[in-house]
Amino acid sequence: MQQIVSTLTVSLKENKTVSDIWDDKTREDVLKENALASVLFVKKAFEETGTRFYRPDDSKTKMLKSEKVIERRKKAEKEREELEKKMKNERKKNVEKHDRRRKDGVEKKRKAIDDIKASRSGRKDNGKEVKQGGSRRDVKQGGNRKEVKQKGDRKEVKQRGDRKEMKQGGARREMKQRGARKEVNPKKKTFQKRSNSRQTKSK
Repeated sequence: MQQIVSTLTVSLKENKTVSDIWDDKTREDVLKENALASVLFVKKAFEETGTRFYRPDDSKTKMLKSEKVIERRKKAEKEREELEKKMKNERKKNVEKHDRRRKDGVEKKRKAIDDIKASRSGRKDNGKEVKQGGSRRDVKQGGNRKEVKQKGDRKEVKQRGDRKEMKQGGARREMKQRGARKEVNPKKKTFQKRSNSRQTKSK
């Protein structure tokens, strides 16, 4: 009686190996080639011994990877793509934010420079004109006219109405007004008041 072989394990002497095990396509191709070589080897052995064999009705072999594994890999791939897209959008927003801040800084600096130029060149505001150059400064206003001239240590103030002159040089200071004359001596720190009439000497 002829023995019926239900299963047969075949080991080839020479099997192809995979250089990169993380490369799915290459790994699947190598497994397919090794399986086909094993089937051809067994077929030849059965034909030489006269053993009958047949192909099963369901020729579709079971996949090496289950549906759960495939779904898990698809989910992981989708999450990775979404994460890359999110990071790309965040980088784009950061670049736009940086450009906007830099543009605002340039505008503020330009405005500050224009304000400085305007203050140096002179401006008119409500009938008031201010001009400043070096140590001399003239101020003119409508109504009461007031002139201020400053040069070195000397300062003169002229104003309509009561005339007031003030001269300053070194430690000596004199102030003259209409009416009573007042002298100030900073060394003695005393005040002397003279009237318009001649003072009499006491005997």
